[in-house]
Amino acid sequence: MSAIRLVTLLLAMAVCCAGFYSKKGDVIVVDNSRYLDTIEQSNFLWLLEIYREGCGYCQQLTPHWQSVAGKLRRLVRVAAVNIEIHQHLVQSLMTKYDFQVQGVPTIILLKPKLNSKGIMSKQRIAYNGARTAAALYKEALSHMPDYSTFVTAASLERFQATPLPQALLISHKKTTPPMWKALSSKYRQRMHLGLASADNSELTASLGISDVPAIQVFANNSVHSYKGGVNFPEIDFFLLDHALAKNKSSPAGKTKPKPKSKKASSSNADKSKADKSKADKGTDKTADKTPKKAKKPASKAKSNNKYSKDQNQRVDLATLGRAKLETMKLKELRSILDDYNAPCRGCIEKEHYVDRVLELKESGLRPTQRLASPADTKAKAKSKFVPCSKRVKDLEAKLAALEAENEALKQKMDDSNSQTCSSEPIGNVDHGFLAEDDEDVIEFI
Repeated sequence: MSAIRLVTLLLAMAVCCAGFYSKKGDVIVVDNSRYLDTIEQSNFLWLLEIYREGCGYCQQLTPHWQSVAGKLRRLVRVAAVNIEIHQHLVQSLMTKYDFQVQGVPTIILLKPKLNSKGIMSKQRIAYNGARTAAALYKEALSHMPDYSTFVTAASLERFQATPLPQALLISHKKTTPPMWKALSSKYRQRMHLGLASADNSELTASLGISDVPAIQVFANNSVHSYKGGVNFPEIDFFLLDHALAKNKSSPAGKTKPKPKSKKASSSNADKSKADKSKADKGTDKTADKTPKKAKKPASKAKSNNKYSKDQNQRVDLATLGRAKLETMKLKELRSILDDYNAPCRGCIEKEHYVDRVLELKESGLRPTQRLASPADTKAKAKSKFVPCSKRVKDLEAKLAALEAENEALKQKMDDSNSQTCSSEPIGNVDHGFLAEDDEDVIEFI
């Protein structure tokens, strides 16, 4: 029994010092209510774990969950929520998607689905398979949404007639590759993605394609051929150059100011002229002799800089939309990313920086928060060392006390067995190992 307690205490010490999921990792940590709308409106499949840090099965699942999150990066959104800390979020998820948490870990899949009004929602799929990275990976791929269209020589003209820019993948694969499915989710309503078979000689001849796989984009009455590597970031940047901007096609996304009428502008000009002449008449001529104070452009610019790295002046990502970001200069977008310690090192075009800021917005960062730099992480780890060491010492002291209690009980039992008549019934002896706090240990085993 003392060995079991030792294992349990060591596990508790490990959880104390390490924790479950980091915001810098591949697992999305659901820790505020903004994620509820993000999940509901997302075009991607979400794989969600509901866990409790004191649960042994949750601890066993953690490395598998982190592994599958790394394998499905950019393809599926892999997330986790702690039911002990964020019980209200779990309650909202249960109400919205009609399920109950009977035990932990609970794993569900939330698959995108359009309702009767054409609004994006989610279909809940319960997962009862093996809790391994391989099984979770296979299950997630089987439920990935596919917004692409299969194109043949006969349907090519119809495919190219769609109002959105079109991207066509010509491949020997009979089914849509997971990467192409993920890109169809990302560019839904911004670009129409299609898949064609390389065995269709009539189609490849009409497109002038000899080497496959190949990608062609049809936009602005011209054809653009992809010549990069077979990896997600390069293909993503290629499509981004030709896709429509987010919300560009919807009226709600247009935030251009209404032009003022000529009548209004002329009346405003007359009014300003009248005010100026009136001020000139009432001004003493001696005022012209007063020297004017020199302007300080540097200090003024400093006071008006709303993208300062000071957390009190840092811009709130929640107030930024795509329309607003597209009106900003590239320098301002870079400043926002630098303020949150999230520079976009692979960004080339302005559109890339806009997407990076929007991704940062989806993470739920607030003006008082920023992504941790390596120096911040080192300082944070150092600050946690003292309380963690104290916790380890407390656990070691508790373990020593339990071992002493165990030895005392063994001695008491030996003395009882050596007597011919026991002064105390054996049923009343306190064995010390059946306390209520041992239920978690038995459950873990």
